[in-house]
Amino acid sequence: MRYTRRSLLRNLVWTALGLGALTGGCQALPRVASRGEPVKVVLMRWGNPDEQKVTTEGLKTFEERNPDVKTEFLHVPTNYYEKLQTMLAGGVGPDVFIIGAAYATAYAVRGVSADLSAYIKRDAFDIEDFIPAGVAQYRVRGGLYGLPRGLGRSGLVFNDDLFRRAGVTTPPQDWQHPGWDWQEFVETARRLTQPAREGRPPQFGFLVQPGNLRLWLSFVWSNGGEAFSADGTEVRLHEPPAVEALQFLQDLIHKYQVAPRPDVLQEQNALSLFATSRIALDFTEPFTFATRRREARFRWDCAVLPKGKAGRVPGGGGAGWVLSARSQQPEAGWRLFKWLTSKEFMLREQEAGTTTTPRLSITYSPAFLDFRLADGTPVNMRVYADNLALMRTDPQLLRWDEVNTAINRELDYLWTGRRPAREVATAIKQAVDPLLKA
Repeated sequence: MRYTRRSLLRNLVWTALGLGALTGGCQALPRVASRGEPVKVVLMRWGNPDEQKVTTEGLKTFEERNPDVKTEFLHVPTNYYEKLQTMLAGGVGPDVFIIGAAYATAYAVRGVSADLSAYIKRDAFDIEDFIPAGVAQYRVRGGLYGLPRGLGRSGLVFNDDLFRRAGVTTPPQDWQHPGWDWQEFVETARRLTQPAREGRPPQFGFLVQPGNLRLWLSFVWSNGGEAFSADGTEVRLHEPPAVEALQFLQDLIHKYQVAPRPDVLQEQNALSLFATSRIALDFTEPFTFATRRREARFRWDCAVLPKGKAGRVPGGGGAGWVLSARSQQPEAGWRLFKWLTSKEFMLREQEAGTTTTPRLSITYSPAFLDFRLADGTPVNMRVYADNLALMRTDPQLLRWDEVNTAINRELDYLWTGRRPAREVATAIKQAVDPLLKA
């Protein structure tokens, strides 16, 4: 087996911590910190400037209401997990931190995250307001080891100006629409693809984003395929429905040429390509909407995903807040955790447009549904509320870091057109099955 720097670092963390498997169930509550000088809790997260701002302002409010607690905010915009692993290995990890839901099982089993069950029961925390699928991502062996900070769910946004200019009907906004299948999707993208001319760069109908897990999973699921077996011990991407979906995505780039080649994204990122009218349709989630509203100088709106043989299956999931099992101030850490997952703070994040709320009461409120462009034009946010019944969440695998790295390494051959989907899917199975069975 070939070990990457990240996998070596991760193994060092588990060894240094000397943590065994969790036993499940509720754990005893820790002592409340003694009175005296304010105790310090450290919060660590990634995030763009909008997310950084709302977090900083939220911590200020928390300290005003909790004068016995002082917070330290570690903002890590890049190489987040490497930084987190290094801190954990050194015994100076944060008290509260953010992780992707795909890492929830590993962090719980290896004793990094604390079981919140006793805290939630003691404080009658309003967990019933959270979308069940979001909470389920953090349930491991009878315990609850985090709560979603957001619950992203997939859909499309489209450049309304480009559609009108091309005389093309805009895509549907009803997830039960009988049409809008893959063939119609390709034809629409073709009509919105234009070659470079008069000093203007080419325009594309769609963008296939390499590395976007939910994009390719949504197409695989919509075609009736699976990425993994139900018990998570075997890759199933080599099966015909999954291969067909992956080949379709490659064909959008290299056969139909309605999506740019991956090297374009080295020059201009996905949000910028949309904001500069170089792509007409983009696969995305609402956490990008604040940036889109600020950068795009045209009207845009939301639409449903195209329908495959198995219907429409939007991928979803969300990063979540975790309370460290090794925190020296667990009670103060829990109070900060409660604030970050409270309806009040989550409303702030939603109004800032930096997340897709995991709370039901916010999802079906004006705070989520009444999103408007800079000129006041309403955006149809029902698209991203009504997809909850169809959504499937990200895979939960113990060795997700290694699995995801191996998958993306092989998928690079797909996106660049160097190998067909069948060969890529076979290579993924050969590389990943041993990791799943280890």
